[in-house]
Amino acid sequence: MLRKMTVPALTLSVLLLAACRADVSIQPNPSPTASPTASPTAQPSSSPTPAPSATPGWVQATIRPTAATNDAVLAEVRKLETEGQVSNVVILESYPVQIQLSGSAAAVAQLQDMASGAQTLAITSLSQRSSNLQTAGTRTITSAESFAELWRQHTGAMDAPPTVDFGQQTVLAVFAGEKPTGGYSAVITSVKLLDKTMTVTYRVNEPAPGTIVTQMITYPAHLVSVPVSQAKGDFTQVNYVLEP
Repeated sequence: MLRKMTVPALTLSVLLLAACRADVSIQPNPSPTASPTASPTAQPSSSPTPAPSATPGWVQATIRPTAATNDAVLAEVRKLETEGQVSNVVILESYPVQIQLSGSAAAVAQLQDMASGAQTLAITSLSQRSSNLQTAGTRTITSAESFAELWRQHTGAMDAPPTVDFGQQTVLAVFAGEKPTGGYSAVITSVKLLDKTMTVTYRVNEPAPGTIVTQMITYPAHLVSVPVSQAKGDFTQVNYVLEP
């Protein structure tokens, strides 16, 4: 049986049908993942990966041995490399070789001395007391008479100085001059001999901050002997070098 619809009812049915079709045709918005992201993981880093930092206190150096010291220096470099005292060793093809490396300051200095043929002399300390000599300076003593006089000036006493055989030995002395308090010291750190020239390296130490020291003027000094003699012609010149 057909049912007759009024105009308002027909209009309402048409509107409802249109609304249903409109719902079906609605498409979802594009997913945000479809666009390239600015995530740091999607882009390569603009800063390079830092290189491993150098060992603190190490220095870079080029060692240039002579033909006479070439083999000994190469052997010492290999030994120090095994011990971890040098690294990044590059040996340039030549004769004598040239060796580029990084290493501790002590190891580099040792290799430089060996390469040049310098001899490191043994040091025997004779005195490191505050001196009666108030002027900063250095002395090289090659005779017993000169040493006895220097010892008297240094100690302010007539005591006999330590025994030194000047036929085989030499006395080296450094005087640091006036210092405002105790806690200062003068130290001869190395003596090297090359081509009849002695190089005496020394430093003057200050008291560390906060150290309790005597409140009096002092005159640091260091006297040592080394096993070479001017009488034998072991050396003809002496250079004193104050460490910075």
